[in-house]
Amino acid sequence: MFPLLAALLGKIPRRGIKLLLSLTVLGIVVGAALFSHFEHRSFFTSLYWAVTTASTVGYGDITPSNTAGRLIAMGVMLSVVPLIGAVFAVMSARIVEFRIRGLFAMNKILPKDGHTVVLGFQAETRIVLEELRLAKEAVVVVAEVEDDVLPADVPLIKGDPSEESLLERAALKTARQALITAENDGAVLEIAIAARHLAPHVPLIVSTRSDKVARALNDLGVRQTLSSDDLLGHTLAKSLEAPHAGALLMRIVNSDAYCIREHPVQSDWVGLTLSEVRTRHGGFILGVAQQGDVILGVERDPVMDAEATLLILAPRPEHGFRT
Repeated sequence: MFPLLAALLGKIPRRGIKLLLSLTVLGIVVGAALFSHFEHRSFFTSLYWAVTTASTVGYGDITPSNTAGRLIAMGVMLSVVPLIGAVFAVMSARIVEFRIRGLFAMNKILPKDGHTVVLGFQAETRIVLEELRLAKEAVVVVAEVEDDVLPADVPLIKGDPSEESLLERAALKTARQALITAENDGAVLEIAIAARHLAPHVPLIVSTRSDKVARALNDLGVRQTLSSDDLLGHTLAKSLEAPHAGALLMRIVNSDAYCIREHPVQSDWVGLTLSEVRTRHGGFILGVAQQGDVILGVERDPVMDAEATLLILAPRPEHGFRT
């Protein structure tokens, strides 16, 4: 009976387990108070009776002597005894799960702040996690997948990424950013709404396939949406225009030695043009993000403002990159 009860209650959130314990204590106290009143016994004696009855010990030294007392006893046995069984079943199941996870080295320390939260899992998520690992980024995944599909050092919170309790466990409120990806755009929207509600100030990067969903995400304040269909289509189009263009793009995004970094504009660069900043920085500046727009370096020569961010193609840290 207990394993079945544990399976049924295993998905109860932490607050639900606290409620279960509270109801158990309340049932014992209320049962003791009623027994004391109708059986004309002291409250401590009645509490002793309620505890022995609820724990199924039942010494038999104190028994109800009238109809009201017997009804109270039946009420305690039918309500509190199953509650205690449920509490112990859940606790036992979680202890066993913890020991199994420890046996297979599945217990991983979750980052607390400044990390990246990946909500959902798709085929391309593996590549994302590998890139984050190479960049030495702290990351946690919230998805309905098995632990063995992730890199060995990436912690997984298994479950629905739109569930607020799981987002709290992933410390989404203190994360540096979050990536949302799912099998369909409906799930993407659901996850984005939950994430935006819990952590309105955390930047969200969303992978979607629909322009309508992208517009809906913009209404939620999500400014960074990536369409896999658009990305593939434009890459193919550029390859048709120039046969080596696709290979060049893949070289940029698929290189283990290089990555694209963001650097805030230094205070003494404010008011300078992008070409002037290039001569002072020394790195390979691809473009600049400012005033809600991303400007490719070959499009025009914008003047830097205080909120501008440079997009730089640079070696990864292990390949000699220095900030």
